[in-house]
Amino acid sequence: MSFDSLRGLPERLYRGISHPMAVQLARDVGVGPFRELADAALKQGKAADDPVYEFLSASLKKMLERQRQLVGYMPPAWTKQDQLRALVGIVGGIAVGSVETADHVLHDYDALLSPDVGRSTDSATHSPKVAILYAYGIKTDDFFENRTVTFYSGKPTTAPHVALLVAGTKGQQVDNPAFDRLKFWYQHHHDPNVRATVDEVKKRVTRDEERLLREVARVDKLVDLPPFDVADAVRSLDVAAEKLRTEGVAQ
Repeated sequence: MSFDSLRGLPERLYRGISHPMAVQLARDVGVGPFRELADAALKQGKAADDPVYEFLSASLKKMLERQRQLVGYMPPAWTKQDQLRALVGIVGGIAVGSVETADHVLHDYDALLSPDVGRSTDSATHSPKVAILYAYGIKTDDFFENRTVTFYSGKPTTAPHVALLVAGTKGQQVDNPAFDRLKFWYQHHHDPNVRATVDEVKKRVTRDEERLLREVARVDKLVDLPPFDVADAVRSLDVAAEKLRTEGVAQ
């Protein structure tokens, strides 16, 4: 069976993952906004030298820098857990409103290449096909509009995985009022790193079936995809789709 005929399980959400640390987080903690992921990781009481603490701290610092929030002084004697706990407290004071929700994709390209950019919200999709494309780092616009396979980083990712989130996971659909606020935001803010447009955000909602996650979602099953063969892109996508069917996470 082909990639094009792949369908998701009813009402289930998927997430394409392509970074080794993001894969570990998905397996051990879940997927979701970085502040909530950090809080959940701290509550798990991982080993003091677990690299997830440093990864999440870097994510929250970058998110605070973009939002022009001061990190403040952290004593050298603090452990990685202490530092992360302090950052969670700072980020916890930042409200997530309609604009922050709608502009989730503003730094999406950066997050695909380096997940530690951190964002106030995270996303999943009802489409396993979209999840596969994200897992391999394939540009969705080029694929759906031109049927061409091009990669965000110029090459396939090295750790492609698709996560099926647990049943009952709630995703928020960005609506028209949020689009209107986002248009206003674009008119009054000039960020050279912004690459997405309002129309592109709308495509994420309709074509890509993207939904925003405001809380940590546990992973029901994490499927590792086979390496992508750039010499035979069509077959690679078909093989990935069949892997999801075989694992029972799509149909």
